[in-house]
Amino acid sequence: MSPWPWVVGTGCALIGVLVCESMGRLRGRWVLKPLASVGFLGAAIAWGALGTRYGQWVLAGLVLSFVGDVVLLGRARWALLGGIGAFALAHVAYGVAMCVDSLEGWGVMVSLLPLALVGGVVVRQLWPHVPGPLRGAVVGYVVVISVMVSFAAGSVAGGRGAIRLFAATLFYLSDLSVARDRFLDAGLGNRLWGLPAYYVAQILFAWSVVAH
Repeated sequence: MSPWPWVVGTGCALIGVLVCESMGRLRGRWVLKPLASVGFLGAAIAWGALGTRYGQWVLAGLVLSFVGDVVLLGRARWALLGGIGAFALAHVAYGVAMCVDSLEGWGVMVSLLPLALVGGVVVRQLWPHVPGPLRGAVVGYVVVISVMVSFAAGSVAGGRGAIRLFAATLFYLSDLSVARDRFLDAGLGNRLWGLPAYYVAQILFAWSVVAH
């Protein structure tokens, strides 16, 4: 089974999501966004994710991301909490994937300092705008995704392809667009760059199974 129809399907569905966003037809997202996310699941399986422990953990992260995508279609507080939880677990799965493969501790430690500084700036910017009940979840999420990116850096230091770090970094940046949209300045501009960054990141994670 070729992965490319799945990749193309994700791209086409993503374009549809962006068109719906720009035209204000939000109901279209309920169909097109899950379809876009199904694409990266199919691509990962076609690339052989089920054949290795690394691939299985990456697939687990993709499945949890799919759940987060669906839950975040809602705008209620419970939907936001559910999305944060699903994506936090997805980052844990990606981090475990790096750990079961080649992971160099020095790469993790070198990357943690700049990530901690960036995370601190992000939390400081968001803090006044995040409702009290969500603050703990937001801080926890920033910690989890920062650790995941540092593990990706450690994996690259261990001799694995830079595709993992590129994917993790794009995922981090896409989450910044979500945080900005939810808490700081909601607008189409956040989604126009955040959604493509997110889906490219997920396709790259799926593709990293082949690089593995």
